[in-house]
Amino acid sequence: MASSPYYSIGDMNRFRKGMRFSLDHLWETLGNVNLFEEIPSFEIPVVFIQGREDLLIPGELIDRYSSSLIAPRGKQLIWLEGAGHMPHFEEPDGFQNAVLNAVDRLTGNHSNEKLATRLPESSCDSERASSSS
Repeated sequence: MASSPYYSIGDMNRFRKGMRFSLDHLWETLGNVNLFEEIPSFEIPVVFIQGREDLLIPGELIDRYSSSLIAPRGKQLIWLEGAGHMPHFEEPDGFQNAVLNAVDRLTGNHSNEKLATRLPESSCDSERASSSS
């Protein structure tokens, strides 16, 4: 984010303040959420994009939840190897590539004109897709 030409110092300060506000108001609640029990299924396609180096959310927890999730319209777990908790900031090109590829798979649109601007598929080192659980 800091090296992006799209964000100003003010944007970064507002982002930081927003994160602090969210943590201050949601931290206790977050510790009591059990997605396995509270959200065992989705009726829409689900895509998880997870940084392999995330120190806040253990990868094995994401893997277990993704595996157990019932998603009749499809689910995918995409790992970004060089990213941590915020892959959209840490690996923006890989994140964009992962999102565009996931949308293509979900829509069956493999002729998207943005394909030419994407990174090689290897930017998303390990990818697991499942059509249902």
